[in-house]
Amino acid sequence: MVLWNEKVSHRVFGQGVVVDQNDEKLTIQFSDRYGIKQFIYPDAFQRYLKLLNDDLESSVLKELDDKKKQIEAERLMKKQKREQEENDRRMALKKAKDDSQKRNRARKSKTVVQP
Repeated sequence: MVLWNEKVSHRVFGQGVVVDQNDEKLTIQFSDRYGIKQFIYPDAFQRYLKLLNDDLESSVLKELDDKKKQIEAERLMKKQKREQEENDRRMALKKAKDDSQKRNRARKSKTVVQP
């Protein structure tokens, strides 16, 4: 979403204008007292920034919500992968232990005790 020249409000720095933007950062010109500040996009709209254009504000907040959902989905997938890898490791260890016990029983049963 293109926010160039859009007016924003910050709770400490007051009103400013977006002077630069890329996928991850916004650069905002505030009053001479505060100067130029950079913010992480769209994360800064969660706590620090508000667009004065309500339609754009709604769109940015939706984008922020989508980003949160994506991050949560990725976190859940990583957790499930770790759990599956741990389960696979446990199963491999159990199988190795069971195989070892079977070999030991087979060896013992072949041993003939002579009186």
